[in-house]
Amino acid sequence: MSQIRQAALSLHGLGDADREWMLAQLPEARRDELRRLIAELDALGFPRGEGLAPAPTGAPPRAPRVPTAAERLEPLAPKTMYRALAGESSELVAALLRRRQWRWGRGLLRRFDRQRRRAIAERAAVGVPMSPRVERELLALLCGKVGIDAPGDHRRAGEE
Repeated sequence: MSQIRQAALSLHGLGDADREWMLAQLPEARRDELRRLIAELDALGFPRGEGLAPAPTGAPPRAPRVPTAAERLEPLAPKTMYRALAGESSELVAALLRRRQWRWGRGLLRRFDRQRRRAIAERAAVGVPMSPRVERELLALLCGKVGIDAPGDHRRAGEE
């Protein structure tokens, strides 16, 4: 958004007296241009109020933080994770559960039969450390398996 449009949006949100005072501080040409843009905002039905546009700072806006694969997987239900992991090896499930205290971890384990839970617990106790890169790849694959986009997954719709 251009600076003049951002200024118009900010001024539009001010009370009449404050807006007029701000406009009076500007050169006539700039003032007329801003009044025209403010009138357009009124005609379009934009509500007046603060917080419609951030104050210009000169710094480029920050890109929103992209949640990690782990953050995307955390809120899922144990049932969803079970469907994704039921056919995987006990070693893989153990490695995944060993990485962090997942919100769905206990619920996932309860869905396995007793023998499988024991196998997972044994493998979790003697697991091999996982590199951060392997962990990222594993979690990204798991995201795909449960049908959510993994961070950095920029495939276009329809591509597989």
